[in-house]
Amino acid sequence: MHFRHGQKGVFLLQVCWEVSPKMNASGTNKSFLYAVKMRASKDDAHLSGAERLVEKEQILPISQSLIRRALNHANGNTDAVHLKVEAIECSEVLKVPSLSVTEADASNPAEAFSVLGRLLKENGIDDAESCLSLLKNASPMRGAMLVNIRTLQRCEPDPERGVRATYMDGERVCFGTEKNHFREALILATKVSSAPHIVGELCVSDDCNYTTGYFASKKSGYVRIPNLKTLGDPHGGRIFLYDGTDEKDLAETLHYLEHQAVIVTNLPMDVSLLVFDVRQRLKALKEKHLYRTETVIEAVEGDRVRIDGKWYVSFTSNDYLGFSQHPDVKAAAVRALAQYGIGSGGSRLMCGTLELHQRLERFIAEFTGHESAMVFNSGFSANVSILPALFGEGDVIFSDALNHASLIDGCRLCKAQTVVYRHNDMSDLEEKLRSTSFNRAAIVSDAVFSMDGDIADGTILSELAEKYHVLLYIDEAHATGVLGEHGRGLKEHLHLRTPSYLCMGSLSKAIGCEGGFVAGSMEIIDFLRNTARGYIFSTSLPAPSVAAAIKSFQLLQQSPKYMEALRGNLAFWNTLCRQYNLPMTAETPIVSCEVGSEERAILLSERLFEKGFFVKAVRYPTVPKSAARLRITITALHTHEHLERFAQTLAEWLKGTKAAG
Repeated sequence: MHFRHGQKGVFLLQVCWEVSPKMNASGTNKSFLYAVKMRASKDDAHLSGAERLVEKEQILPISQSLIRRALNHANGNTDAVHLKVEAIECSEVLKVPSLSVTEADASNPAEAFSVLGRLLKENGIDDAESCLSLLKNASPMRGAMLVNIRTLQRCEPDPERGVRATYMDGERVCFGTEKNHFREALILATKVSSAPHIVGELCVSDDCNYTTGYFASKKSGYVRIPNLKTLGDPHGGRIFLYDGTDEKDLAETLHYLEHQAVIVTNLPMDVSLLVFDVRQRLKALKEKHLYRTETVIEAVEGDRVRIDGKWYVSFTSNDYLGFSQHPDVKAAAVRALAQYGIGSGGSRLMCGTLELHQRLERFIAEFTGHESAMVFNSGFSANVSILPALFGEGDVIFSDALNHASLIDGCRLCKAQTVVYRHNDMSDLEEKLRSTSFNRAAIVSDAVFSMDGDIADGTILSELAEKYHVLLYIDEAHATGVLGEHGRGLKEHLHLRTPSYLCMGSLSKAIGCEGGFVAGSMEIIDFLRNTARGYIFSTSLPAPSVAAAIKSFQLLQQSPKYMEALRGNLAFWNTLCRQYNLPMTAETPIVSCEVGSEERAILLSERLFEKGFFVKAVRYPTVPKSAARLRITITALHTHEHLERFAQTLAEWLKGTKAAG
């Protein structure tokens, strides 16, 4: 199968399928494995390649996996992919035990190449420096250099192409889309080391995001060598070390490498592969400034938190109304604890439904203006349970490009077609609604977007849902207790009356407690109770959390002072932004201070911490690469003094870095 981008971005597709039906002497069919080979290129230059040896029923899923991988290569976008499937008689396949695996200690390329040099000498290559020079200066090619260890001359018939080791796989088929560098390299190295007249192999990956290489031989085993290059370096190369004496030896070696099918047995347990892979990924996260750590909070008092014995003003909490600290909310939790105990003892449909759960659900239904409601253990659990319960194959979900991760994962789990429209772009959404065929569909959007704090265009969303007869599903996690005169969310804020509006919300933001919920028609909620897996198979929320949520909703209904305090602080913050020339006025409690690079966002967070402010840097994949930011939250508990000191400090730092830049 071969396909290439056309001028309009369309791939041309060609299938290459080489299967010859063969019979043995008794007239019965021979058994086969199938070699599935993928090669991706860009501007006719090799970009990546991979292959599998699989059973017939595995051809399709493996082919799909390799194609997806080809289209998402770290070194660039491919414009042509070639997929080839060949039949191989099982009797012709050799089984070779895996090389043993060790890992060298190297913290930089100089140390790593020193390790390579030592291993070369241990395996009989005296002029290690010349051999390493070949590797360092390797030009891009599809295959490897075949180097005679006696003369250090290259022996491959086509130096521009190199020698390719093909027809190989492990005995346990791997279906992952992402490349497992270690597994694939170990399989290749094992085959190469088992080839006649081959002493060993050394390799530096050409993947710009993978800095680990290896040396492999029968004598040394497979030695993983970290830090053979710096992150972002696309250079790579591979050398097969050859010790033949004549043309016959060379032909034998080439035939084995390029044509002998090999299954590698006794691969390290998958957990070992995972450990190696995780170690490399953690290292990459740290080098890209994407590594995350938890901050341990020892105590909370008003708008301050205690960390390592010191008090800091927090601009990170989603407790917008301060209900998590309200004495009446805490007292309600204590009473429920005394009456019901810590845990509920089971899932809602077994023994985990308390009178408190039903009371909370009635309260939520009334509060949101819907017929019925049900409670989940978290907002994330709600989204990844509701969407798969309602939609499946053949359905379509239209999703805002900046929707929360839980909505994105819910779309993925439900297996419906997901059509992403540009953020809050109603013209783009309508164009996609008009041009997409569907029987059942939904528009899915946050009400308040969690990273930028902007509000969805709910009026147009409602109109489009009615016009195209689709369900409108709104995630009110950051809108409940924030939008609308009484904090009832987007529907109240924009006076929506859409009958097909399904409201999902959170109990852990402005409500200050724990859990998530969904509110809608009686029939939909009843259906979800019987189908939403996160509801059916999770132990229900404990009584103290449920009782606390009920009290928070009561406080919100009984007095406007909590929302007035929040809105007063938002108005004061906007005044400060104008005063200090900060381009981050806010309509909701979420304020986005975008600074660009991940490193700069971390630095700003650290500098503010030194000044007594706790605010976290938000980085990829939560936000796009190089769009790192501080996610600042304004709450009802912030004092005007703290708000002004924070705005002044932030303005001084941003002004200083702009001048320095």
